[in-house]
Amino acid sequence: MVVTNGPVSSPVAAASFRGEFHDPMMDVCMSFGSSLDSIGDHFFKERDSSSTRRDSIDGVGGMGSSPSPLLQLLWKANSFLMQGLQSKSGGSCTPLLVGQRQVGILRPEVRLILTRYPSVFTFTDSSVVLNTQLKDYDSRTKAVAEVLQDIRASGETVALRSWRGENFVVWGQYGSEPLFEVERSAVVLLGIRTFGVHITGYVSNAEGGVTGVWLQKRAENKPTYPGMMDTMVGGGLTAGLKASEVLYKEAAEEASIPSQLVDRAQSAGTVSFFAETERGLHANTEYVFEIELPPSFEPQNSDGEVQGFVFVEVKDIMDYLLDSNYKLTSTPILIDFLIRHGVVSSYNVPDLPEMTEMLHCPLTQLYRCWPVFPCLPTQPTIPNNNCLMHQFLPSCTTTTTATLVDSRNESLIQELSPRKQSFTASEAVEQQRNQPMTAERGNESYVRDESDQEDSDVA
Repeated sequence: MVVTNGPVSSPVAAASFRGEFHDPMMDVCMSFGSSLDSIGDHFFKERDSSSTRRDSIDGVGGMGSSPSPLLQLLWKANSFLMQGLQSKSGGSCTPLLVGQRQVGILRPEVRLILTRYPSVFTFTDSSVVLNTQLKDYDSRTKAVAEVLQDIRASGETVALRSWRGENFVVWGQYGSEPLFEVERSAVVLLGIRTFGVHITGYVSNAEGGVTGVWLQKRAENKPTYPGMMDTMVGGGLTAGLKASEVLYKEAAEEASIPSQLVDRAQSAGTVSFFAETERGLHANTEYVFEIELPPSFEPQNSDGEVQGFVFVEVKDIMDYLLDSNYKLTSTPILIDFLIRHGVVSSYNVPDLPEMTEMLHCPLTQLYRCWPVFPCLPTQPTIPNNNCLMHQFLPSCTTTTTATLVDSRNESLIQELSPRKQSFTASEAVEQQRNQPMTAERGNESYVRDESDQEDSDVA
């Protein structure tokens, strides 16, 4: 294996640089069927051997009626969503609330652990609520930190074994309503939404077309996804930092990109996804930036978190993206980049519309009205074997008839019941939108109305 703090340019060295490391956390869907590697290999072998790799990218649309390998990869990155918001370990998940704001999602085993801390959490049939006596940011932060330290000492959760010693903000309303801070490694344990920044560095030809992108190889001592391939630069929004600040900070630390080059970074919006791994639930929203780099520029790491970098030509990009050694939660960023620059398009991917949807999971809405979600069954799951998705994600709980449930909206359901025995998701959502939302903000409470600003995912 080539280990370097500089670029890897030769095809042979680049292949070795990817390595054979396989992280079990990548196996986020039970019985996923054929691996993405074998799907990609099958396609490339089926192509005419005389065709170029750029021609081969036409095959990312899959074969026949099968979903494309890229769509299957995005299903994997959204495994919790595809499972009908049910944990693959079995049982329904429970919302974690601060006041009436949902801030997290607890898998059954995590809820059971938290019952040991009745002074911090209050339990109902439908939710877990942070003790209302914890009325401000600091008291909530301190109480939750003590719980997490105790759980960490027990060694019973995978997530807290990768303790980071840095905090993320837990938001009621992103950007304007901070509720408390939590240890970074615990956000997946508690199903708390996270926000980050990714920078794709690329090189263009004289005609403006993308010729290749820079990727990083994560250091072997990283607490998560060690040794795996990743976006050139990426970092979480730790407490006290804005996306624009993380942009410059991570660009300097991870790739030694001078500020005058970072000044040229183009914002390309966000991507969001909802995955379940062994560590927990990843409800991620990532700010996406891209920088066109001079052909002579070579990134260099300065913080010890990156082994090295490799420049990958467009014709070879699928070899990396479909490899199990590419960090799962970074695959949506690269796919989004390839779509934005026309490398992946409707000309070569028939299921492009669904792929695009999978890049923008509606996390704000899911957390605002959990679990008001049209695909979530109220009765024991009856798999719909006619669902193509079910063939590739056997843990998918899509059903032939979709009903709606929200135990926190029992009064709404009872109100509707006398008029009709069944109701649609759109009717329930509309009814809920008309209800005022009361939430704590510091030591006060307020009623959210139509004049309140919507959650923003824009820097």
